[in-house]
Amino acid sequence: IPFNNRGLGFGWGKNRPEPRKRPSHTLSILMAERKGETVIIGCSAGELRPQVQTQVFEYYADYMLEIDEAVYAPRFVLSGATFVVERRLGGIFTAGDYMTPEVGIVQALKKTDNGYIAVADPRSEGVALSLA
Repeated sequence: IPFNNRGLGFGWGKNRPEPRKRPSHTLSILMAERKGETVIIGCSAGELRPQVQTQVFEYYADYMLEIDEAVYAPRFVLSGATFVVERRLGGIFTAGDYMTPEVGIVQALKKTDNGYIAVADPRSEGVALSLA
């Protein structure tokens, strides 16, 4: 990418510039294969990415939700000492909106023998397109 602002994500704390290091907000993906299906989950959430990707993948793999349902499913994150919980989860920690981008933004793609399913997180303004 010739023009980007990824370098602005570095600071002087634990995220200081070092060789071969990326700032914590760099986008990342998770890819998994199962029985003729490939699923790719991309997430922008900075240091919350592991929590967000784990929840979406858990909904997909363990609870057997379709990939779009897994992306739309309610989430929560622990950010520092603060829980951010979408209201639709209920419970005593509920503090967020019904759907909030504070729990991460996810885009996903699932490839099957029959084609593709592309998903944009309704918590953002993205659009999912599969050009295949």
